This record gives sequence, structure tokens and C-alpha cells, in this order.
Amino acid sequence: MARRRLTVLPTPADRTFRRRALRWLRRFAIGLLVLVVLAAALAGFVLATEMGSEWAVRRVVQSIDEGLPGSIEFDYAGGTLLDGIRVRNVVIRDPAGYEVVRVAEASAGIELLQLFDLVAHFTDLRFRGVDVTVRQRKKWLGIVRAFREDEPAVVRALRPPGKWRFELPDIRLEDLRVKVDLPSTALDVSVPELEVSLQAGRGSHDVRATVTGRVDLKRAGSTPRADRVAFSGRIESRTERPVEAEVRLEQFGDTINVGFALDDGILHAAVRDGGYGLDLDRYLVPGSHGIRPGRA
Repeated sequence: MARRRLTVLPTPADRTFRRRALRWLRRFAIGLLVLVVLAAALAGFVLATEMGSEWAVRRVVQSIDEGLPGSIEFDYAGGTLLDGIRVRNVVIRDPAGYEVVRVAEASAGIELLQLFDLVAHFTDLRFRGVDVTVRQRKKWLGIVRAFREDEPAVVRALRPPGKWRFELPDIRLEDLRVKVDLPSTALDVSVPELEVSLQAGRGSHDVRATVTGRVDLKRAGSTPRADRVAFSGRIESRTERPVEAEVRLEQFGDTINVGFALDDGILHAAVRDGGYGLDLDRYLVPGSHGIRPGRA
């Protein structure tokens, strides 16, 4: 005898629940699709358009500006985050509002994927027309206070390292001019081109630079000067290591090679090899502590 197969028909309440569930599922899928499309459009707007890239760059600079004692100003000159950005009239001021750095033009590219690892990796970083002013403001240097608060070294040592790491392997500065106007010395430094490699962040740093230029001495102490020294060399600074430099100086055809090391605020200098003719008495302030004027 064959068994009867029983068929249970859905009740009106079951059919209503299913229709509602399907309706909500379709709404969720459509909403998710809309969010994905909006996110892709926003990413494209920020990365591939000048307006979006300018908005992103200004937000980043604003966050950096809020963490500095001084201030940063700039004009956006074009480009996108995908193919490189360009800015001009970059001005950095100290807390008193005095200008300490001005850059006529700057451009850079950035590796976007590394941002997810909290690494800001800039490529082809170029600066043109850089003017730096070193002037004493009361008991501090304006260019130092623009970037760092005046606080004890113990406080800085206790501050936890930041999460971000900055990698700038290829920095080139063209037409760099440094004007030093201090009570003890006045001079102008001209550098046609400066090449720098920098890695910093998360409690460590590694900076290396090669440079060629000249120094025009204007004043030593209260005595006016009119002298010029050409120089070329390299400088290195690494975590928990003294700042080291090798410099070749030339004056009136005579040359001398000098090594420098800055450790815990103490400057060490040594003549590496031969040559006479640099008149140190012309560059040292009378009464300089621990230094005897003469010829090197």
C-alpha cells in the first residue's frame, strides 16, 4: 500500500515573512554596492584629480602643522597623488611669526600602498629656490623653535616614538641659500645642489647628504669681514651615533680636509691631511672658548 505524501502549504504569515526577508536582502545588497561604488569614486577623486589630491595634501599638512610650534603655508601648483604633486611658495615660520624657510617650488611622488603599513615613502623629492634664515630670537634660534619645543632633554627622551616611518631616499635641493645673522657671526651660504637620503621615525633615523657650495663671511663678532671659502663634502647622522662630516675647504687656491663630529652638543674637529692657507683667525669670533686662532 503506497504512502501518501503530505504537502504543507506555507501560511500567509510565512509568505509575508519571506517577501520581507528577500526585500531587505535586496536592499542590503544594493546599499553595499552603492557604498562600494561611492568608495571607489571617492578614492578616484582623491588620488586621480587635482582637486581631490589638493584636499588630501592640505589635510596632511594641516595635521603636521598642528604638531609643530611654528606654522606652514603653501600654494598648491598641480599634480595628483598618482603621478606626483607640485607646490610652490612654501613658507615655514617660527612661533613668533618670523619666516625661517621659504621654498619657491617643490615636487614629489608617493608610494600609496606603503601608507597602509604607516610608511610614508616619497620618491623624486625636489626643492628649488630654498632660502633658510638663521637668526636668534631672545634666547633661542627661530629655525629650531619652528620645529621643536623648548623642553628638557629628559622630557623628549620619555616621549614614546611615533607610529609613522618616513622614507625619502632621493632628495635634491637646487639653489639653496642659508643666511646666518647672529650676534657672533654673519655669513651667507650658497649651495647650488644638495643631495640627501633620509629615513626617520619609530625612534630611529638615518640621514646622509653630499653637498658643494661656498660661504661668504660678512662679520665675525663686531668686525666686518669680506671673505669667501668654497666647500664640498658629506655628512651622516644615525641613531645613537654622533653626527659626522668630512669637508674639503678651499681658499685662494689652497685646500684642506677637515673631519667634524658633533656628540652630545660638543663639536670635535680634526685636520685630516695636508695643506696650509686657511686663515682660521679670519673666521673665529674673538674669545671663542677652547679654540686658538691661527692658520690651519
